[in-house]
Amino acid sequence: NVLGQKELASHYTSIKERMEKAFQGVEKSYRDFYKIGDQIHKVVDSKIFPVVLNEKICGVACLTNDVTEHFFAKEKIISNERIIASVNKNISEAIYRSSFELGFIFINEAFVNMFGYESKEELCANSNLSNLYANPDDRAKLVKMLHKKQQVTNVEIQFRKKDGTTFTGLLSSMITSGEGGISYFDGAIRDVTAIKSAQEKLKRQNRELKKLNGELDSFVYSASHDLKAPLSSINGLVSLAKQEHDKNQLHYYLDMVDKSVSKLDDFIKDIVDLSRNARQELKSEHIDFKEIIKETFENYKYLENFDQIEKIVSINQEEKFYSDKRRLKVIFNNIISNAIRYFNPYIDNPWVKIEVIIKQKQALLLISDNGIGIDEKYLNRIFEMFFRASNHSKGTGIGLYIVRETVEKLKGEINVISKKDDGSAFEVKIPNFIFK
Repeated sequence: NVLGQKELASHYTSIKERMEKAFQGVEKSYRDFYKIGDQIHKVVDSKIFPVVLNEKICGVACLTNDVTEHFFAKEKIISNERIIASVNKNISEAIYRSSFELGFIFINEAFVNMFGYESKEELCANSNLSNLYANPDDRAKLVKMLHKKQQVTNVEIQFRKKDGTTFTGLLSSMITSGEGGISYFDGAIRDVTAIKSAQEKLKRQNRELKKLNGELDSFVYSASHDLKAPLSSINGLVSLAKQEHDKNQLHYYLDMVDKSVSKLDDFIKDIVDLSRNARQELKSEHIDFKEIIKETFENYKYLENFDQIEKIVSINQEEKFYSDKRRLKVIFNNIISNAIRYFNPYIDNPWVKIEVIIKQKQALLLISDNGIGIDEKYLNRIFEMFFRASNHSKGTGIGLYIVRETVEKLKGEINVISKKDDGSAFEVKIPNFIFK
């Protein structure tokens, strides 16, 4: 019943050879595959051995067994094992099984790589399970959650690598009970640090885009007014000048035109500074603060009241300082020009004081004056685009906004203390690029 006659006949030659070997005293096992076309449909194991009586071979015995079902079951197991081994080796998720009693029972190669170890043996030998968490208490919380829910999916946890660095992982796990009441924790971890970073970047860009859109609306509205007003003033003054014959009055008109042109020029400079700060990358250069401050005062020596104001400069430098020179000039230009424009004409000794303290990792810029100051109720708004604390403001309304944007671009901080009729003091901290 093991072999049909056709199947037996097709193997007549090989069976004859096997029997001849048995008659020669050879005992041997065989496995035969019977096919239909290219497909195996039966597998038979056989053992052929000599029958010996009185030390003579008097016959041959053959034991056969149909192992087809067993063969295909084993082949399936081997195939599945290969698939599992390939998945464990190539999958990017860290897969594990652990328990409180036995620690890690299984981890794949991705787990070892994700946590920065050289081998499974090194990780298991040197790592307490709780130490794999950036916050060791998180493991206890996770276990408590699993005992309550039996399964969790995509729980965000901060993990710690061998070198101490951390990464963000999404953990999915389930709890199962084994023999002896042992609880096993089976799970997978996906490293989503790069995804989280991209998401944060996208959120930041969205916030910046909303901010820019709001500022653009404000800019277009206010800029159109600030550009039209001086131009309208110039047109009106030119019309009056054409009809004027009095030289003194004509000189007055021309002086007014000059002021309107200067206001337009200041506005255009501010727009250029704002555009450059938004578009240009940071540039690291050696900074000579004495030179920058001197150049700033030169830029504004033609401002009204410039000569009446005492300029006090103090530079205390312990280390070389590197930053973006163009942006530092923007900061000094705007704050110092405001100190000159808004000096107090009713005091005897108006002054502008600039103190620069350079330490190893940052420069501290202290720019103060005893001018007309700013009403305290407006202090939280002075860095807004086009905000003017007074209708008599002489500036463009975007100078301090540009200062704040520039300081933020340099990764610095700015604070102001001011009181009406009692002057203003700006404190600016700028990091030293040499240590970046």
